[in-house]
Amino acid sequence: MFCNYFRCYGKKVCTLDWRAAYRFPLAHAEDLPSGTAKGSLTFDGGTAALKFASAFIDQKDDRKPVILLISDTKLPTEKWKSEFDIMMDKTKWNGLNFFLDKDGTIYRTDVHMKGQQTGLAGVFDVKIDNPKAKDLTGVAKTTSGEKDDKARRFFSRCAKVGAMKGVCVIVAYRPKPGKDAELLYLVRSRVPTLRKEGLVTDRAVTIMRAKDGTIIEVSEWKSQEAIEAAHKNKNVWAMWNKFFALCDCVPLKTLAESEEMFAGFEPVE
Repeated sequence: MFCNYFRCYGKKVCTLDWRAAYRFPLAHAEDLPSGTAKGSLTFDGGTAALKFASAFIDQKDDRKPVILLISDTKLPTEKWKSEFDIMMDKTKWNGLNFFLDKDGTIYRTDVHMKGQQTGLAGVFDVKIDNPKAKDLTGVAKTTSGEKDDKARRFFSRCAKVGAMKGVCVIVAYRPKPGKDAELLYLVRSRVPTLRKEGLVTDRAVTIMRAKDGTIIEVSEWKSQEAIEAAHKNKNVWAMWNKFFALCDCVPLKTLAESEEMFAGFEPVE
C-alpha cells in the first residue's frame, strides 16, 4: 500500500509525504518543508524518487480546478496558468497529477513516467480534510492487488493505442475577443504545417464551429511518436506561439453541444 499526506498553502504550493506504508513509518505533512515530498513511485517498470510538490489553479478552465503535482523534478508551476502549460513544458519529469474540483473532489489522476502520460481511474483513494481551506491537507492511498492490476491493464491498453499507425485528435480552439478570423486562418494552416514536418497523415481535415464561436478541428497524427516529436520541433513551436496569442484550447465538454447525444456543429470545411 502507498500512502500520501499532503498540505497545500493557499492552494498554490503544497507539501506531500509519499511513502510505502509497509517500509516506512507514516509521517505528517507538517514534517516536510513547503514544496517538498518524500517517497517513490513505481509504474510500468520505472521508479522515480518523488522529492517535490506543487500546485496551481487552472485559470483557463471554467471550473478553476486545483492541480496538485508530485514529482521527481522541481516544476515551474508558478508560471503555469492551465493544464496546457503542463503539456507544453519541456521538463522531463515523473510523478502524479491530481485534479480537484471546487469542492475538493479528485475527478482525474494522471501518471507521468518515462515520457508517457497515463490517466488512471479508481486506483487512488484520496481524502481532503477541508477542501475549502487555504491550508489544504489530506491523504491519498493505493493498495496492491486488484487496483494494481487495473493500473497495469489500463497502461497496457494505452501502450497498444500508442503503437497504432495513426492517432485521431479533436481540438477545440476558443478565439480571444476579435480574433475569430485570424484564428480560422491559422487553424486552416495547422495541418499543412505539420504535414511539411512529416508529422500527420493525409487524412482530410474536418473544421467545425460551435454556437459560442469555438472552432473544432479533427485531424490525424501519424503516431504517438509523431506527437512527441512535435513537442521538440521549432517550427511547430513557432506555430503554437501564434495559437497562444489568438485562442485558448478548451475541453470539448465545455461546449454546450457536448451535452447532446448527437452533438451538432456548423461545418466550416
